[in-house]
Amino acid sequence: MFKDVIEKGLLGDIRYIRYRFSHLGPYKSWRPISEEKWFYDVDKAGGGVLIDLGVYCIDLIRFLFGDYKNLIFSMKESQCYKIEGEDSAFVIFKVDDNITGEIDVSWCFGPLEYITLMGNKGWMILEFVPKYQVFYHFYWKKKLAKNKLIQKMVKWTPTSRNYQQQLINHFVNCVINGTQEHPDFIDGKRAVEFVLDAYSFKESQNNIK
Repeated sequence: MFKDVIEKGLLGDIRYIRYRFSHLGPYKSWRPISEEKWFYDVDKAGGGVLIDLGVYCIDLIRFLFGDYKNLIFSMKESQCYKIEGEDSAFVIFKVDDNITGEIDVSWCFGPLEYITLMGNKGWMILEFVPKYQVFYHFYWKKKLAKNKLIQKMVKWTPTSRNYQQQLINHFVNCVINGTQEHPDFIDGKRAVEFVLDAYSFKESQNNIK
């Protein structure tokens, strides 16, 4: 539904995307399976909060808009935990020449997860956590507030079965039809490459072109 809103141009030309995702960190938000706290070991985990949560953010943005173009700014720091890796990260990037994206992830706050889209006709916020909510505003065409697609989004009630059943159905259909739809290996690879680009980003690379 969210993708349909974009593709039907209800928000106009999208100019800005922000994805905010946070929770209280490993071993606080969930119980560890192993006694070894490897999440805090950069060599074993591959990084900190950015590789933990950032991959989900860029994966959804790529699903909605396609691949990202380049990074503009990347900031990583440890604010709440005395760890080698980062517990907070902020990345700005270009999706294309017209769309700027921002990913803001943290293990210091939470739980919180939402995505904001700013277009030249209006804006919309889709909140996943702490509860599913849709906020929106249209600059001129007020009648769009009564749009059936938007009202469907507002009234939709997610359950754990919604997500689980969709994943199961997707997997079964791929097996039956012998196909691999999205997400696929390339999607996972690009999500990790985005994080690695952010880790290796230098201030001298700051470029908005």
